[in-house]
Amino acid sequence: MIRPMLAIVMLLACSLLGFSAAARLGIRSKALSGWMLALSELEREIKYTSTVLSQALMQAGARCEAGGAVFADVGQMLEDNRRMDVYEAFQNVSKALLEKKNNTDMLKEEDFACLRPLFASLGKSETDAQCALIEDVRERLSARRTEVESVTRTKGRLYRTMGILLGAMGAIIMM
Repeated sequence: MIRPMLAIVMLLACSLLGFSAAARLGIRSKALSGWMLALSELEREIKYTSTVLSQALMQAGARCEAGGAVFADVGQMLEDNRRMDVYEAFQNVSKALLEKKNNTDMLKEEDFACLRPLFASLGKSETDAQCALIEDVRERLSARRTEVESVTRTKGRLYRTMGILLGAMGAIIMM
């Protein structure tokens, strides 16, 4: 009586682990989508308002949930340290996020590399040039997100299948 119940628990536990690992893969894609939304908000702030850059970055980051912390943190760092360059603030924020052991958005160096050209020239050129650069970065992020979603689908399927198969194998061994 106990063995069949343990086998069912083993199957469910392994399946749950596989499905949760697959779900964690989707977080990175959501963060990249959040960056794209933040870029749209930043472009709107640059085009239509005369907001200070640090405030514009904080507002753009606050308006999107996933991934917006990067923009908000850069804006906050600029607000706190007025002598700091935008690119320097971005480098500090990206380095801190990449070194963090529990990188909740699961972002990688390649993701931050897409934003690097934007932050290197943000605030140093006229409005039209900045908007064109934002559009270029948004296209690169879109391509990156598509690539990440493809990997997420493939690995997600693998993790789910492995969880179920390991659970079934454990259940069979328990019987």
